[in-house]
Amino acid sequence: MSCQSEVSRRKVLAARRARVTKIILPAQNRRDLDEVPKEPFKDIRFVFVDNMRQVFREALKEKVTPAVALRSRPARLPQAASGRNL
Repeated sequence: MSCQSEVSRRKVLAARRARVTKIILPAQNRRDLDEVPKEPFKDIRFVFVDNMRQVFREALKEKVTPAVALRSRPARLPQAASGRNL
């Protein structure tokens, strides 16, 4: 195992402890990760990119969430009687 792959392995282990589910790595680091055992990282998705545009696209990708119906404002509550006759 090379020094670089050891560094990559440690970073991935730290990300796993932090419950990170997606890691974006440079495409050149793919071979370093090939030397790391896959079993501990089965719940992490690795995305390999070639340029910063791909990094931003992947990092800022919107998560698909169910649409929440917007509620209208609740009806106004009646004002308490002041005891005065108007």
